[in-house]
Amino acid sequence: MKKFLIFTVLMAMAVCAKANLYTADMISVSAEANTAVEARDLALNHAVREAFPMMLRRVALSDTAHVQATPAEMSAFVQGLSIANEKTTPTKYMADVTVQFKPKDVQDFLNRQGILYITKEPPKYLFIPIFVEGDKAVIFDEQSPLYQAMKKGITGTTIYEFIAPLGDEADKKTVTLDMLNSGDLTDLNALLIRYRTDYALLVRVTKTGNIYKVQAKSYPQNTTSADVLFAVSSNAANIPAVMTQILKKTAGELEKKWRQNQTALTDQRGDMTIVIPINGLSEWMAIEKQIKSLPFLEKVQVQALHKNQVFLKITYADTLDNIVRKMDKAGFSLKSGHDGTWVWDKLGTTDAAAGSSDGAMGLGATQNGLLH
Repeated sequence: MKKFLIFTVLMAMAVCAKANLYTADMISVSAEANTAVEARDLALNHAVREAFPMMLRRVALSDTAHVQATPAEMSAFVQGLSIANEKTTPTKYMADVTVQFKPKDVQDFLNRQGILYITKEPPKYLFIPIFVEGDKAVIFDEQSPLYQAMKKGITGTTIYEFIAPLGDEADKKTVTLDMLNSGDLTDLNALLIRYRTDYALLVRVTKTGNIYKVQAKSYPQNTTSADVLFAVSSNAANIPAVMTQILKKTAGELEKKWRQNQTALTDQRGDMTIVIPINGLSEWMAIEKQIKSLPFLEKVQVQALHKNQVFLKITYADTLDNIVRKMDKAGFSLKSGHDGTWVWDKLGTTDAAAGSSDGAMGLGATQNGLLH
Protein backbone atom coordinates (compact mmCIF):
# COMPACT_ATOMS: atom_id res chain seq x y z
CA MET A 1 0.00 0.00 0.00
CA LYS A 2 1.37 3.39 -1.00
CA LYS A 3 1.43 5.79 1.95
CA PHE A 4 2.61 9.27 2.71
CA LEU A 5 5.56 9.00 5.07
CA ILE A 6 4.74 12.09 7.08
CA PHE A 7 1.74 11.04 9.07
CA THR A 8 3.18 8.97 11.90
CA VAL A 9 5.33 11.97 12.83
CA LEU A 10 2.62 14.59 12.39
CA MET A 11 0.08 12.66 14.43
CA ALA A 12 2.37 13.11 17.41
CA MET A 13 2.86 16.82 16.79
CA ALA A 14 -0.51 17.94 15.45
CA VAL A 15 -0.52 21.64 14.75
CA CYS A 16 -3.23 23.86 16.20
CA ALA A 17 -2.11 27.00 14.44
CA LYS A 18 -4.20 30.08 13.71
CA ALA A 19 -6.13 29.59 10.52
CA ASN A 20 -4.47 31.26 7.56
CA LEU A 21 -4.39 31.20 3.79
CA TYR A 22 -2.32 28.05 3.75
CA THR A 23 -4.70 26.04 5.93
CA ALA A 24 -7.71 23.95 4.94
CA ASP A 25 -10.04 23.54 7.90
CA MET A 26 -12.08 20.63 9.23
CA ILE A 27 -12.13 18.17 6.36
CA SER A 28 -14.31 15.19 7.33
CA VAL A 29 -12.72 11.89 6.36
CA SER A 30 -13.43 8.22 6.95
CA ALA A 31 -11.79 5.04 5.76
CA GLU A 32 -11.94 1.29 6.32
CA ALA A 33 -9.08 -1.19 6.03
CA ASN A 34 -7.74 -4.37 7.60
CA THR A 35 -6.59 -2.47 10.68
CA ALA A 36 -7.33 0.89 12.32
CA VAL A 37 -3.78 2.02 11.59
CA GLU A 38 -4.15 1.32 7.88
CA ALA A 39 -7.57 3.02 7.88
CA ARG A 40 -6.05 6.06 9.56
CA ASP A 41 -3.33 6.32 6.92
CA LEU A 42 -5.92 6.09 4.13
CA ALA A 43 -8.11 8.75 5.74
CA LEU A 44 -5.27 11.20 6.35
CA ASN A 45 -3.97 10.70 2.82
CA HIS A 46 -7.45 11.55 1.59
CA ALA A 47 -7.55 14.67 3.82
CA VAL A 48 -4.35 16.00 2.24
CA ARG A 49 -5.61 15.30 -1.29
CA GLU A 50 -8.83 17.19 -0.47
CA ALA A 51 -7.05 20.00 1.36
CA PHE A 52 -4.43 20.82 -1.26
CA PRO A 53 -6.76 22.13 -4.03
CA MET A 54 -8.88 23.90 -1.38
CA MET A 55 -5.78 25.69 -0.12
CA LEU A 56 -4.68 26.59 -3.66
CA ARG A 57 -8.04 28.22 -4.38
CA ARG A 58 -7.60 30.38 -1.27
CA VAL A 59 -4.04 31.41 -2.09
CA ALA A 60 -4.09 31.78 -5.87
CA LEU A 61 -5.12 34.91 -7.73
CA SER A 62 -5.58 33.02 -10.99
CA ASP A 63 -7.22 29.76 -11.98
CA THR A 64 -5.69 26.60 -10.49
CA ALA A 65 -7.95 24.03 -12.14
CA HIS A 66 -5.11 22.82 -14.37
CA VAL A 67 -2.53 22.63 -11.57
CA GLN A 68 -1.45 19.10 -10.73
CA ALA A 69 0.70 17.90 -7.84
CA THR A 70 1.86 14.38 -7.14
CA PRO A 71 1.04 12.66 -3.83
CA ALA A 72 4.71 12.96 -2.87
CA GLU A 73 4.66 16.72 -3.56
CA MET A 74 1.49 17.23 -1.55
CA SER A 75 2.91 15.31 1.41
CA ALA A 76 6.13 17.34 1.27
CA PHE A 77 4.09 20.57 1.39
CA VAL A 78 2.32 19.59 4.63
CA GLN A 79 3.51 21.44 7.71
CA GLY A 80 1.14 19.82 10.19
CA LEU A 81 -2.25 18.31 10.94
CA SER A 82 -4.82 19.06 13.60
CA ILE A 83 -7.34 16.31 14.26
CA ALA A 84 -10.74 16.63 15.94
CA ASN A 85 -13.72 14.33 16.53
CA GLU A 86 -11.56 11.27 16.06
CA LYS A 87 -13.30 7.87 16.14
CA THR A 88 -11.82 4.45 15.57
CA THR A 89 -12.92 0.84 15.43
CA PRO A 90 -10.69 -2.19 14.79
CA THR A 91 -11.07 -1.56 11.04
CA LYS A 92 -12.37 2.01 10.64
CA TYR A 93 -11.11 5.54 11.18
CA MET A 94 -13.09 8.79 11.16
CA ALA A 95 -12.05 12.36 11.98
CA ASP A 96 -12.23 16.04 11.07
CA VAL A 97 -8.79 17.06 9.85
CA THR A 98 -7.28 20.52 9.45
CA VAL A 99 -4.24 20.56 7.16
CA GLN A 100 -1.65 23.32 7.31
CA PHE A 101 0.78 23.70 4.41
CA LYS A 102 4.22 25.31 4.24
CA PRO A 103 3.76 28.79 2.72
CA LYS A 104 7.20 29.14 1.13
CA ASP A 105 7.12 25.67 -0.45
CA VAL A 106 3.65 26.29 -1.85
CA GLN A 107 4.74 29.68 -3.21
CA ASP A 108 7.77 28.09 -4.91
CA PHE A 109 5.45 25.49 -6.43
CA LEU A 110 3.06 28.16 -7.73
CA ASN A 111 5.96 30.17 -9.14
CA ARG A 112 7.00 27.11 -11.16
CA GLN A 113 3.41 26.79 -12.37
CA GLY A 114 3.22 30.47 -13.34
CA ILE A 115 0.32 31.09 -10.93
CA LEU A 116 -0.13 34.47 -9.24
CA TYR A 117 -0.79 34.21 -5.50
CA ILE A 118 -1.56 36.29 -2.43
CA THR A 119 1.62 37.25 -0.62
CA LYS A 120 0.18 38.84 2.54
CA GLU A 121 -2.53 37.78 4.94
CA PRO A 122 -5.85 39.61 4.38
CA PRO A 123 -7.02 41.96 7.15
CA LYS A 124 -8.34 40.40 10.35
CA TYR A 125 -11.68 42.04 11.12
CA LEU A 126 -13.49 42.74 14.36
CA PHE A 127 -17.24 42.50 13.76
CA ILE A 128 -19.46 45.42 14.76
CA PRO A 129 -23.06 44.22 14.19
CA ILE A 130 -25.91 46.73 13.76
CA PHE A 131 -29.35 45.21 13.28
CA VAL A 132 -32.18 47.60 12.40
CA GLU A 133 -35.86 46.75 12.23
CA GLY A 134 -38.46 49.49 12.14
CA ASP A 135 -37.38 52.26 14.49
CA LYS A 136 -35.26 49.98 16.68
CA ALA A 137 -31.54 49.44 16.22
CA VAL A 138 -29.38 47.15 18.37
CA ILE A 139 -25.68 46.34 18.48
CA PHE A 140 -24.47 43.95 21.19
CA ASP A 141 -27.90 42.65 22.11
CA GLU A 142 -28.65 39.03 22.88
CA GLN A 143 -31.90 39.43 20.95
CA SER A 144 -30.07 40.55 17.81
CA PRO A 145 -30.07 37.73 15.24
CA LEU A 146 -27.11 39.35 13.48
CA TYR A 147 -25.01 39.41 16.66
CA GLN A 148 -25.93 35.80 17.42
CA ALA A 149 -24.95 34.72 13.91
CA MET A 150 -21.62 36.55 14.25
CA LYS A 151 -20.84 34.79 17.51
CA LYS A 152 -21.31 31.43 15.79
CA GLY A 153 -18.81 32.44 13.13
CA ILE A 154 -18.71 32.13 9.36
CA THR A 155 -18.31 28.61 8.09
CA GLY A 156 -16.79 27.86 4.71
CA THR A 157 -13.54 28.81 3.03
CA THR A 158 -13.39 32.57 3.57
CA ILE A 159 -9.86 33.95 3.52
CA TYR A 160 -10.64 36.32 6.38
CA GLU A 161 -10.38 35.84 10.10
CA PHE A 162 -13.36 37.43 11.84
CA ILE A 163 -13.60 38.20 15.54
CA ALA A 164 -16.95 38.52 17.30
CA PRO A 165 -16.68 40.94 20.25
CA LEU A 166 -17.78 39.82 23.70
CA GLY A 167 -20.52 42.40 23.80
CA ASP A 168 -19.85 43.06 27.49
CA GLU A 169 -20.16 46.36 29.33
CA ALA A 170 -16.74 47.53 28.11
CA ASP A 171 -17.78 46.98 24.49
CA LYS A 172 -21.17 48.62 25.01
CA LYS A 173 -19.58 51.72 26.52
CA THR A 174 -17.20 52.02 23.57
CA VAL A 175 -19.64 51.35 20.73
CA THR A 176 -22.93 53.22 20.91
CA LEU A 177 -25.55 54.05 18.31
CA ASP A 178 -24.89 57.76 18.81
CA MET A 179 -21.20 57.21 18.08
CA LEU A 180 -21.88 55.14 14.96
CA ASN A 181 -24.49 57.58 13.65
CA SER A 182 -22.19 60.57 14.21
CA GLY A 183 -19.75 59.34 11.58
CA ASP A 184 -16.81 59.81 13.96
CA LEU A 185 -15.53 56.28 14.51
CA THR A 186 -12.27 57.09 16.28
CA ASP A 187 -13.62 55.58 19.51
CA LEU A 188 -13.38 52.21 17.77
CA ASN A 189 -9.60 52.41 18.14
CA ALA A 190 -9.93 51.37 21.79
CA LEU A 191 -11.85 48.28 20.72
CA LEU A 192 -9.25 47.40 18.11
CA ILE A 193 -6.57 47.54 20.77
CA ARG A 194 -8.63 45.38 23.09
CA TYR A 195 -9.09 42.65 20.48
CA ARG A 196 -5.58 43.00 19.03
CA THR A 197 -6.54 43.70 15.47
CA ASP A 198 -6.15 46.61 13.08
CA TYR A 199 -9.58 46.75 11.45
CA ALA A 200 -13.24 46.65 12.34
CA LEU A 201 -15.99 45.64 9.95
CA LEU A 202 -19.24 47.48 10.59
CA VAL A 203 -22.09 45.34 9.26
CA ARG A 204 -25.49 47.05 9.26
CA VAL A 205 -28.51 44.93 8.36
CA THR A 206 -31.78 46.81 7.92
CA LYS A 207 -34.90 44.62 7.79
CA THR A 208 -37.95 46.02 6.02
CA GLY A 209 -40.60 43.38 5.53
CA ASN A 210 -38.87 40.49 3.78
CA ILE A 211 -36.04 42.68 2.43
CA TYR A 212 -32.68 42.82 4.20
CA LYS A 213 -30.44 45.69 3.15
CA VAL A 214 -26.81 45.02 3.99
CA GLN A 215 -24.05 47.60 4.32
CA ALA A 216 -20.52 46.64 5.36
CA LYS A 217 -17.77 49.17 5.90
CA SER A 218 -14.18 48.80 7.04
CA TYR A 219 -12.66 51.03 9.72
CA PRO A 220 -10.19 52.50 9.21
CA GLN A 221 -10.35 52.63 5.44
CA ASN A 222 -7.37 51.06 3.71
CA THR A 223 -6.22 50.23 0.23
CA THR A 224 -7.05 46.53 0.64
CA SER A 225 -10.62 46.99 1.89
CA ALA A 226 -13.81 47.84 0.09
CA ASP A 227 -17.33 48.76 1.14
CA VAL A 228 -20.04 46.19 0.48
CA LEU A 229 -23.66 46.97 -0.33
CA PHE A 230 -26.35 44.49 -1.34
CA ALA A 231 -29.88 43.36 -0.49
CA VAL A 232 -31.36 39.95 0.25
CA SER A 233 -35.01 39.03 -0.18
CA SER A 234 -36.25 36.17 1.98
CA ASN A 235 -39.63 35.00 3.23
CA ALA A 236 -37.95 32.47 5.52
CA ALA A 237 -39.19 32.49 9.08
CA ASN A 238 -35.78 31.27 10.24
CA ILE A 239 -34.12 34.67 10.59
CA PRO A 240 -30.87 33.22 12.08
CA ALA A 241 -30.41 31.22 8.88
CA VAL A 242 -30.91 34.40 6.84
CA MET A 243 -28.26 36.15 8.97
CA THR A 244 -25.83 33.30 8.31
CA GLN A 245 -26.48 33.62 4.59
CA ILE A 246 -25.90 37.38 4.79
CA LEU A 247 -22.59 36.98 6.61
CA LYS A 248 -21.33 34.45 4.07
CA LYS A 249 -22.28 36.75 1.19
CA THR A 250 -20.64 39.72 2.93
CA ALA A 251 -17.40 37.77 3.34
CA GLY A 252 -17.62 36.63 -0.29
CA GLU A 253 -18.10 40.17 -1.60
CA LEU A 254 -15.20 41.44 0.52
CA GLU A 255 -12.98 38.65 -0.73
CA LYS A 256 -13.86 39.25 -4.39
CA LYS A 257 -12.97 42.94 -4.17
CA TRP A 258 -9.84 42.23 -2.12
CA ARG A 259 -8.63 39.69 -4.69
CA GLN A 260 -9.22 42.18 -7.51
CA ASN A 261 -7.14 44.70 -5.60
CA GLN A 262 -4.35 42.19 -5.01
CA THR A 263 -4.33 41.14 -8.66
CA ALA A 264 -3.93 44.79 -9.71
CA LEU A 265 -1.11 45.26 -7.21
CA THR A 266 0.63 42.11 -8.46
CA ASP A 267 1.00 43.75 -11.86
CA GLN A 268 2.95 46.56 -10.15
CA ARG A 269 5.16 44.34 -7.98
CA GLY A 270 8.80 45.32 -7.81
CA ASP A 271 11.80 45.38 -5.52
CA MET A 272 14.54 47.81 -4.50
CA THR A 273 17.80 47.70 -2.57
CA ILE A 274 18.11 50.07 0.40
CA VAL A 275 21.29 50.94 2.29
CA ILE A 276 20.56 51.44 6.00
CA PRO A 277 23.26 53.18 8.11
CA ILE A 278 23.56 51.70 11.63
CA ASN A 279 25.57 52.13 14.81
CA GLY A 280 25.98 48.49 15.74
CA LEU A 281 23.81 45.41 15.96
CA SER A 282 21.48 46.59 18.74
CA GLU A 283 20.37 49.59 16.71
CA TRP A 284 19.90 47.43 13.66
CA MET A 285 17.64 45.02 15.53
CA ALA A 286 15.30 47.90 16.43
CA ILE A 287 15.36 49.27 12.88
CA GLU A 288 14.74 45.84 11.38
CA LYS A 289 11.70 45.30 13.57
CA GLN A 290 10.29 48.65 12.48
CA ILE A 291 10.87 48.03 8.78
CA LYS A 292 9.41 44.52 8.87
CA SER A 293 6.26 45.89 10.51
CA LEU A 294 5.53 48.23 7.59
CA PRO A 295 2.29 46.88 6.05
CA PHE A 296 3.06 48.06 2.50
CA LEU A 297 6.20 45.91 2.21
CA GLU A 298 5.67 42.33 1.15
CA LYS A 299 9.15 41.02 1.88
CA VAL A 300 12.27 42.32 3.60
CA GLN A 301 15.50 40.41 2.99
CA VAL A 302 18.95 41.20 4.41
CA GLN A 303 21.53 40.93 1.65
CA ALA A 304 24.55 42.19 3.58
CA LEU A 305 25.08 43.06 7.24
CA HIS A 306 28.11 45.18 8.11
CA LYS A 307 29.26 47.07 11.18
CA ASN A 308 27.85 50.40 10.08
CA GLN A 309 25.41 49.64 7.29
CA VAL A 310 22.94 47.04 6.11
CA PHE A 311 21.87 46.25 2.56
CA LEU A 312 18.19 45.36 2.35
CA LYS A 313 16.17 44.07 -0.55
CA ILE A 314 12.51 44.95 -0.16
CA THR A 315 9.67 43.65 -2.31
CA TYR A 316 6.50 45.71 -2.74
CA ALA A 317 3.27 45.73 -4.72
CA ASP A 318 2.92 49.37 -5.72
CA THR A 319 4.59 52.01 -7.87
CA LEU A 320 8.15 52.99 -6.96
CA ASP A 321 7.12 56.60 -6.36
CA ASN A 322 4.41 55.51 -3.93
CA ILE A 323 6.79 53.26 -2.02
CA VAL A 324 9.39 56.02 -1.67
CA ARG A 325 6.63 58.31 -0.42
CA LYS A 326 5.33 55.72 2.05
CA MET A 327 8.83 54.98 3.33
CA ASP A 328 9.36 58.71 3.92
CA LYS A 329 6.09 58.92 5.86
CA ALA A 330 7.23 55.95 7.97
CA GLY A 331 10.44 57.79 8.91
CA PHE A 332 12.77 56.41 6.23
CA SER A 333 13.61 59.26 3.88
CA LEU A 334 15.19 57.61 0.84
CA LYS A 335 17.63 59.18 -1.56
CA SER A 336 18.74 57.65 -4.82
CA GLY A 337 22.23 56.19 -4.40
CA HIS A 338 24.76 54.54 -6.68
CA ASP A 339 24.17 51.47 -8.88
CA GLY A 340 20.39 51.64 -8.56
CA THR A 341 20.39 51.45 -4.74
CA TRP A 342 18.50 53.74 -2.38
CA VAL A 343 19.97 55.16 0.82
CA TRP A 344 18.18 56.03 4.03
CA ASP A 345 19.10 59.69 4.55
CA LYS A 346 19.38 59.15 8.30
CA LEU A 347 21.67 62.15 8.95
CA GLY A 348 20.26 64.42 6.31
CA THR A 349 22.87 63.65 3.63
CA THR A 350 23.30 60.61 1.44
CA ASP A 351 27.10 60.81 1.91
CA ALA A 352 26.84 60.26 5.66
CA ALA A 353 24.48 57.37 5.20
CA ALA A 354 26.41 55.70 2.42
CA GLY A 355 29.85 55.88 4.02
CA SER A 356 31.55 52.69 5.11
CA SER A 357 34.59 52.06 7.27
CA ASP A 358 34.76 48.32 6.88
CA GLY A 359 35.43 48.15 3.19
CA ALA A 360 31.97 46.98 2.18
CA MET A 361 31.63 47.45 -1.57
CA GLY A 362 27.88 47.07 -1.97
CA LEU A 363 25.97 43.89 -2.72
CA GLY A 364 29.03 42.13 -4.02
CA ALA A 365 30.41 42.22 -0.48
CA THR A 366 27.75 40.00 1.06
CA GLN A 367 30.33 37.43 2.10
CA ASN A 368 32.92 39.92 3.38
CA GLY A 369 33.03 42.14 6.44
CA LEU A 370 29.91 40.57 7.97
CA LEU A 371 29.01 41.73 11.43
CA HIS A 372 29.91 39.06 13.96
